[in-house]
Amino acid sequence: MFYAVARDTTARKATEQNLQRFGTDLKHLHRINTTQYQGFAQLFAECIETGCQILYLDTGIISQITGHTYTIRSVQAVLDSLAANQEFHLANTYCAAVVRDHKTVTYQHVGQMDDMQNHPVYQTLCLESYLGTPSWGNGEIYGTLNFSSTTV
Repeated sequence: MFYAVARDTTARKATEQNLQRFGTDLKHLHRINTTQYQGFAQLFAECIETGCQILYLDTGIISQITGHTYTIRSVQAVLDSLAANQEFHLANTYCAAVVRDHKTVTYQHVGQMDDMQNHPVYQTLCLESYLGTPSWGNGEIYGTLNFSSTTV
């Protein structure tokens, strides 16, 4: 008599892949924290590139906020309409909620959110996915680090 035992290893393989990816992400973050950069421009570019890779979002921005003015300090974007030193009124950005709430804000499927469909960012850039977090300096919000995409 012959007996066979079959085992579904799908879950184990998925867990192994997730752990491998997590390890790779940690290595990237560690590299940022241990590299001596020549200046902020190089550091900002590395942070944005790494964040875009980890989060699978194609646009990353480091901003500075002064009063009601939102200024892009560093950007990696597939959208040609975003550039360093570009300024916007803070109220016309998704980051206004980050500054108002003093915490990380996320939006997914913006086009399906009744209260966001008329937002200036959605109307002009069609950003469907957004994750933004405040950056702090001297106990105040300096600006934001945010990632977004025109896809979900």
